[in-house]
Amino acid sequence: MEKSKYKRDWSKYDENVITRYKLMFPFYVFEHWWDLLAEENRNARTKYKAPKEFNDFLAFLHIFLPYRAIEGVLRALEQLKIIPTSQQYGRE
Repeated sequence: MEKSKYKRDWSKYDENVITRYKLMFPFYVFEHWWDLLAEENRNARTKYKAPKEFNDFLAFLHIFLPYRAIEGVLRALEQLKIIPTSQQYGRE
């Protein structure tokens, strides 16, 4: 069996894949939750409970997951204290 003619630096390739997916997921919203929320609520008539970037995160999740699965993710994030409250959009 002969050697492959392709020379690939697998450690560099792996790091590029990791970086790509790290940038793809908008986790910054959790790191800057209160700053983003304060900025939005500064001139708002009614106070928001979550920054708009959080909706962007949910929209991104919806590319891959159905609504009920996203609700499960939200409950897990709330339980882990990553988000302050569960956002209830349904009828109560």
